[in-house]
Amino acid sequence: MKPNYQSYTEDELLDALNHIDKNAWPERYAEIKKHLQKYADKAKENGVSNASNSEASESSWWRKVDFNKPQEKVITLGLTLWTLYILFAGEISAKNSDISFEESPKTYVLFVVFFMAILGWRIYGHLTSHNKRLNSDND
Repeated sequence: MKPNYQSYTEDELLDALNHIDKNAWPERYAEIKKHLQKYADKAKENGVSNASNSEASESSWWRKVDFNKPQEKVITLGLTLWTLYILFAGEISAKNSDISFEESPKTYVLFVVFFMAILGWRIYGHLTSHNKRLNSDND
């Protein structure tokens, strides 16, 4: 049974494009590209620069970060090193106060989880932008 790509949202089409085997399904790959182009054309008509439809979901705010920029890679590397440091040191040093695992374990764990979530988002962004770049290079 063939998927109805016409009913897919832009995010669903992007997901399908990233996961389809274009050698096994060249017709479907071309159809996905065609429908994504419709979203891009619609965005150009509406003056939107990042190819999102007028009903852009609130969950797509994170897609606005361009992880291909060198400074984004430096930020992610710095955040990775800092997160590793606070994990092994057992404390988070700040200007006016320190948060340590011994003194306030709940607060410390909350901060560590927060930084790890941000780090996970950034790593995911780097990986998906790298995959998109590889897919576009193969076109």
